[in-house]
Amino acid sequence: MPTTTRSLRYKISSKSLKHKSSNGRISKPKTTQPRKKLTISLTTQNNPLKESEYFEDICYYMHLMELQTLGDLSLIDSQPELDWRMRSYLIDFLIEVHAHARLRPETLYLAVNIIDRYVSRRVVLKKHYQLVGCAALWIAAKFEDAKHAIPCLSDLVVSCCGIYDESAFVQMESHILTTLGWVLGHPTAESWLRIFTLAMGTDDMQTQHIARCVMELSLYRREFIDIPSSSIAAGSLLLARTIVGRARKIVDEDQQSIQVAELLDSFLGEHLDQLSEIISAKYAPHYYSRASIIVREWYLAGKRFYFYAPVLSPSYVHNTPPPTPPFSQSSMETGMYSPGSSSSEDDAPLTPYSQAAPIPSLNVDYKENKQIIKPRPSIQSFTSLQISNKGV
Repeated sequence: MPTTTRSLRYKISSKSLKHKSSNGRISKPKTTQPRKKLTISLTTQNNPLKESEYFEDICYYMHLMELQTLGDLSLIDSQPELDWRMRSYLIDFLIEVHAHARLRPETLYLAVNIIDRYVSRRVVLKKHYQLVGCAALWIAAKFEDAKHAIPCLSDLVVSCCGIYDESAFVQMESHILTTLGWVLGHPTAESWLRIFTLAMGTDDMQTQHIARCVMELSLYRREFIDIPSSSIAAGSLLLARTIVGRARKIVDEDQQSIQVAELLDSFLGEHLDQLSEIISAKYAPHYYSRASIIVREWYLAGKRFYFYAPVLSPSYVHNTPPPTPPFSQSSMETGMYSPGSSSSEDDAPLTPYSQAAPIPSLNVDYKENKQIIKPRPSIQSFTSLQISNKGV
């Protein structure tokens, strides 16, 4: 922190080195007050949760936006040339390009969200599916990443083996932006996971890495298309805590996050042999705490995620609201929020390419998932924010 502050102070003072003294020498003007302000802004920027004055509004707005920027599962199902088997190959391809370009984790989730929203509104031919994916990743990188990290057109052409020329990417980018009305802000599952882990401050890096590993599986699955990203992050974190044997946090659990954990557990427990090789290779290194290896060994040992009613202490029962009604697929709630990974986690090497086996779909339908945001939560209970499915 001191080093960063000194370098920024120098930049501030160097911009104003235009005044010369009477002897012709350049003299640095006094910058005492700006330096103090800069130090305060840097300290606040490093921990966004210190902005408690705006935190409730931020959470409330993120919950609104995540519901307004979901894909439409029924419309994606109606695509004449696309099927869900093709999605696994496209996601594998995007993960490789994303890792090779060393883009931020949020970029991958935003790119997939852009794809889902575009495919929900336009008929996409099979031969253009990869082009849509690359253009979506290009747009997401421009929205989320630094300028120097954005892939150039020549890189996109090479990644697609020259199937499309540079003009095709430019045209597709323009068409996607026009179709989406230039609305790109989507609270991704990664952004929620960062908020949850930073707010709680009790999950170690191994738990966070395992949560990211299982959370990335949701990008492949049909069942997660119209589930809010906050619930996907919460359910992934709940499953990760179970895998590493951490204590459950009752305040973090709601019906929809538990359902997400059960869906992920169902796939990993019943179709572990069909787990994407790209995901396995990406999260196998030590800098990701060997997350994919731990997950695989846990399920090979026959362990599973089971929801059970926790035993509450008398003091907790006294201050606890009425119990949640029994779970049903038509009544889905959401909660959670968390920041976790550091920028160093983005510097993973390129993962090897392989043709991942298609992932079978689970027999779950969320077409009735129409949540509406309810009254603004308090900051004391932000980790258990609820989204009701009741009409206005």
